[in-house]
Amino acid sequence: MAKSRTTIRSELRNDLRIDPNSKVWSDATLNQLIHEGEIEVARRNLTITELETTLNTTAAVGTRAYDLPSDLLRIISVIYDVERITRYQATTIAFNNVNPDTITDSANGLATFIVGQKLQVLGTTNNDGTDKIEVSTVAAGTLTLTTASSVTTEAAGASVTLIGRTNPDHQKSLQRVEDIRQLNQDGFDNIVGYPSKYAIFNNDIYFDKRTKEADVFEITYIQVPAEMAADATNSEIPDELIPLVRLWAQYKAWGQVPGEETKENKALEAFEREVRRQITMRNFDDYALRAYPTANTRGRRGLWGRAVNYIANS
Repeated sequence: MAKSRTTIRSELRNDLRIDPNSKVWSDATLNQLIHEGEIEVARRNLTITELETTLNTTAAVGTRAYDLPSDLLRIISVIYDVERITRYQATTIAFNNVNPDTITDSANGLATFIVGQKLQVLGTTNNDGTDKIEVSTVAAGTLTLTTASSVTTEAAGASVTLIGRTNPDHQKSLQRVEDIRQLNQDGFDNIVGYPSKYAIFNNDIYFDKRTKEADVFEITYIQVPAEMAADATNSEIPDELIPLVRLWAQYKAWGQVPGEETKENKALEAFEREVRRQITMRNFDDYALRAYPTANTRGRRGLWGRAVNYIANS
């Protein structure tokens, strides 16, 4: 169950062990520190699926730099020439041999298909097949096919499945380099081709080559967590990571009080230690932890034992 701002703030005041009447830190101050903690936790190399999202962008031919989304906090992966798959099933799909041939849907469910996709068709009497027809234009109610594609006229009624696939020929996960000058050393200013590396600079993503084709690249990233707008609003950070949020808020809170450097440093050390523990736990094989929760606990051997020892010594 997600925690609300008022619950997190109350827990934070208990952590600080002073100031029950808000004489040192107002609610507004602690709210701001909590949000800073949410951002810092999201920035770390932790798996937070609640904040993961993807952006698909069509590359412009001859271009090397593209704007990053304003809500991006941390990039997880960049895939170039990503394959995009669209699936739709309905009893309202009809096939029309009208030159150019079309596929129509009276339920208007075809808008998610993409120009250039090749279609696999399932469930028809005369039009089943794989990659034999290609989409030329897209509308919610009609897919117009390329002139080289053909279908047999067939009325709606059967449950038909359409699976659209792009056919990328250079799909790859791009390698990140931390210094944009490394891309310059590879001749990134002049070479036209298919990117293999990228760098981040001034909220833009730069490729090591100017893109040769209008291919799609996909950025998977962690979003900036939304600031909780009211006390009843729940945090976007999962419950198991809220203690990290509070530790960061403690660190920032003690930093505002003269003479409390020891408490400030202890809070920061505890935060960094818990981040390392969380990352380590998420790297353990989840199946092994589920399958062998008790087998070697006493002797603390094997994978589970290493987890127990790590927690005990953290």
